[in-house]
Amino acid sequence: FPGGLDPSSVGDVPLVLHNRFFTTESAYVQNYTFVTGTPGKHGEATAVPMDPAFFPHIMGRAKKWGMITYEQDFLTRTFASIPALASNISLAKTWLAYMNDAAKDLNVSVQYCMAQPQHLLQTASFPQVRACVRAAALLHFLRGVWASCSSPASFPQVRACVRRAA
Repeated sequence: FPGGLDPSSVGDVPLVLHNRFFTTESAYVQNYTFVTGTPGKHGEATAVPMDPAFFPHIMGRAKKWGMITYEQDFLTRTFASIPALASNISLAKTWLAYMNDAAKDLNVSVQYCMAQPQHLLQTASFPQVRACVRAAALLHFLRGVWASCSSPASFPQVRACVRRAA
C-alpha cells in the first residue's frame, strides 16, 4: 500500500498484517527510539524499535482496521544485520517483549517468520506469539519440496509433499 491503507476499503475482514522489517529510512526512526544495523546486500540498513510506545502505536492503529495478528518477518536478517542484538544480552528480548506486550494489551496475536531457534525458545515466555512460520533453516529445503507440488498453496498437498520428501 504505497499510499497507505484505507481502513474503510477492507470491510469487516479479519486481517493478518505483515511487517517485513524496519529500515533506518523509516519515518518511525525519527519519532521513536530504534537500534540500527548495517546495510545488507541490498543496501538497506535494518532497525528495531526500542521504545515501549512504538508497538502500542502501530498495533493500536492496525487493530482499528481489523488486525487480529501482527506478523514480524525477516527475523533472521534483522538479527544478522544488527550486531547489538547478539552482543547485548537483553536487547533482543526487550524488542520482542515490547511487541508481545502491546499485542497482549490489544488482544491480538503475533506470528514470527524466518525465526531461528532462539526466537522459538523465547516464545515460551511470550503468550501472544501463536505461530512461527517459515523457519529459516527449513526454507531452502521446502523450496525444493514446494516445486514438486502441483499446488503449493494447498496445505494438504504441502504436508503430503513434506512427508514424501522426508
